[in-house]
Amino acid sequence: MSNLVYNRRGASVKYECLREELTKKGLLEAHKAPLTVQELNSRLKDMPCDTPSLVNRDTLEKNLQRILKSMNGFDGRVWNPPKAARVKSENGQVYLYDGDHSRHLYRLFNPKAKTMPMVVIDVEEKADVHSLFVQANCKGRTNITAEQIFVHQYLAGEEAAVEIEGTLRKSGLKVYCSKEKNGTAGDQKGHATKIGGVRRAMKIIEKSQYDVDVLRDAVEMLVACLPESWDKNNNVPAELLGGLVHVCGAYKELGPGTAPRERLVKHLIAELEFKTPRQVAENFKQKGGSMVNHGEYSVARGIIKGINECHESFALQKRLRYRMRAHGLSSPSSSLK
Repeated sequence: MSNLVYNRRGASVKYECLREELTKKGLLEAHKAPLTVQELNSRLKDMPCDTPSLVNRDTLEKNLQRILKSMNGFDGRVWNPPKAARVKSENGQVYLYDGDHSRHLYRLFNPKAKTMPMVVIDVEEKADVHSLFVQANCKGRTNITAEQIFVHQYLAGEEAAVEIEGTLRKSGLKVYCSKEKNGTAGDQKGHATKIGGVRRAMKIIEKSQYDVDVLRDAVEMLVACLPESWDKNNNVPAELLGGLVHVCGAYKELGPGTAPRERLVKHLIAELEFKTPRQVAENFKQKGGSMVNHGEYSVARGIIKGINECHESFALQKRLRYRMRAHGLSSPSSSLK
């Protein structure tokens, strides 16, 4: 999480104001938090390794292996002790409500251990344990986004992420993680994008063997067509971008500086003037056959089919022949009809 708290508009929030608002809503009146290290440590107990869970999720072997592979083995630096609750109405019986994976990883690493560290809190009823399970695993956590993961992978120096970041910079795109320093990867003055859309576009270029600069060409074309009100911090429409990657990569007739390209840009500007990018992409996709799992290809096919329906108005002497490749699909006819 970031060093400051931000509201929905992206402005930082003063703690005094936030505390006053939360107090009025009664959201700060609950169980006290430990105020010192000593109070926090008093919750940490050596408990039997076989302390029972209470209807927790199944612990799967594949998940334990995945966790260990992600850390290149057991990593005690990031290992967190399980959380358990001592139930007053059950004569002090302790149930584990969060951290079954942590418990099993610990036991695999320390097979002779009889006890292990656990955070233990006191509750009144057994029902409280189930509420704590939901709070710990659902309500009380925020999911991390693919963009946040990518930026941290880049900052960690992971080879694949560093390569993608270079492509972002060359293409005039950026991926946002947070307002912190180094919280954005790519072209700092570029247009924001979802990392999934970029990866799909790069895959299209690689498998179709398009020129490496086609992504930047597609970005510049799309940005030129977006309405003036479009903010750089709004994510570039992924399916439209992917469709234009196909179009720019497969058709030199629509390359920069050509008359057909200028007509296509005007056509897209007109489409985007009164419709959202999602609506425009969906219309092209429907026209292109709306093939499942091939959204970008369907968008591109729809664009080219639209051009061929009135190719002369796009300054083309003849219809464009099929050149795009839809990987994983049987080859369509050589001409778009």
